[in-house]
Parts: sequence; structure tokens; C-alpha cells
Amino acid sequence: MSHVMSVRFDGDILSEQHYISLRTASKVFGHLQVAVDRAHLQKLGRLHKHAKLGAEQYQSHVIWLGDSLANCRTFQILADNDDKQLIDVVKMNFVDAFEGAVKKGIAAEVEDIRDESRLVLAKVESGVVRPTRYNEFRVLNEERFSSGFIRRAIAKELVKIGSVVSSEGAGASSITLDFLGEDSEAVTLNRQIAELLRNYVGQRSLGDPVVYAGEYRGGDVFTKTGKFKNALNGKTMIVRFDKKEDAMFLNGFSGQVVSIVCCPVLEYGTHDVECGDVFYLKKI
Repeated sequence: MSHVMSVRFDGDILSEQHYISLRTASKVFGHLQVAVDRAHLQKLGRLHKHAKLGAEQYQSHVIWLGDSLANCRTFQILADNDDKQLIDVVKMNFVDAFEGAVKKGIAAEVEDIRDESRLVLAKVESGVVRPTRYNEFRVLNEERFSSGFIRRAIAKELVKIGSVVSSEGAGASSITLDFLGEDSEAVTLNRQIAELLRNYVGQRSLGDPVVYAGEYRGGDVFTKTGKFKNALNGKTMIVRFDKKEDAMFLNGFSGQVVSIVCCPVLEYGTHDVECGDVFYLKKI
């Protein structure tokens, strides 16, 4: 068992006695554990949307919370040699997301993928763009998106850790994740960096249009989302709509097998080809 990283809390999130609240600690360490779990699922080749480790993995792979230092502001994280490899995967993805967000320098505006969808629909309607069948899309993109999906799944946990210091109640606070070893790295999150990181990892765009066949299971016209069970793999994915009228129209086919043209929603440049969210263009 060795000391592989430390987590340090500073600023207004500490009490006058330099204690950290149970709520804050549970969020930070909880999301750190989820990131480690995702690194473990990647190692097992089982990382996909909604994937979870089983009880056997929980018992055989334990990351330990070690001693607290400097009046409870810094906590050691301990792991054995095998599990240190998982921490290294977390480090790599956390640092990549952190450096990407910082280098960007300004908070990115949230892309309006509705505008993008209208442009793609116009190209489909005019015949300029021909949608790909889902089976072809999956074969062509499964390997391409797999590494990106791992990056996003782990980086999103860093965003959630950052949310602890980005709230109004956190005041002027920071959290530092200090990864030890031969290639030591440190990630320090404050309100500004957390906001940059949230926008950077959360950037969305649309992929090329795809034809999906399956059962439409209805949706909510107010949130403009629906559920669609893909006939080829049996997985259910979220369908997002530009307009309430589109959601109402497709609700008329609830429970029926239909073919729809949608664009995969890319987040952080990647997409889960099995059951990632898609953006509705038209029914065919």
C-alpha cells in the first residue's frame, strides 16, 4: 500500500478550525471513487453508458483514504500497485481535461445544437447529405469513439468535483488533486477553473445523420425528449427534439416500430454508439 495522491481543501469551504464538512467531503471523494471505477471498467473492457462494477470488484479493489494532514485540509489516498494503475488513468484524463480547459482561456458559449440540426435537416432534405444506416455507423465509429467515451466518462467526474467550489456558498475556495509518482501532476480547481472545465467537457455538437430503426416509446413534449429502443442492439436511447411539435408528432407512433433520421449528439467530441443521445431530424 502506498501514498498515490492527496486531496487538499482550501478557503471558505473550511470551518474556522479548518474542518471540511461531511457533505463536501462525500461529494469530492464520491466522484473520485466513480472516476476510479470507470478506469477499472475500462481495464475490464466493460465501460459503457450506465455500466457498473460488481460486488466482487468492490471487495478486491479498494482505494483507501489515509491520514489527514494540516488540520484536516489535506487527505492522503492510498492504493496497492495494481490499483495505482487505475489512479494513473484517472490522472491522465483529469489532467488532459484541466489543461484543455485552462488553455482555452475563456468560458465557451454553449453550442445551440438546435440551429445545427436545422442546417443538417436542410442538407438531408435537399439530398446533399445521405444518412448512414445505424449498422454501418456502429461499425465505422465504435473504435473511433471508444477511447473518447472513456475520456469523457472520467473527465465528467472532475467537473462534478469542481461543482463543489463553483457554487455561491463555496465563496473563495479551491480543491487540489495532487497525483504522486515519477510523473507527478497537480490539478487545482477554483470557481473560475471549474466553470471553464464545465463548459469545455460539456461542449456539444452533432455527428452526421444516421437512420435508426426500432420502437418509439413516447416522450415528454415539454422537455422535448423521448425514448427509442434500437431494434439492432435492444438498447434504449434518448431522442432530443428541436420543437415541441416534432415530439408531439412522433408521440403519435408510440409503441410502434419506426425508422427515424437523427444525428448522434457528441459531447466532449465523443458518443456512445450503443445508446448515446440522438437529435431528431425526421421520420421516414
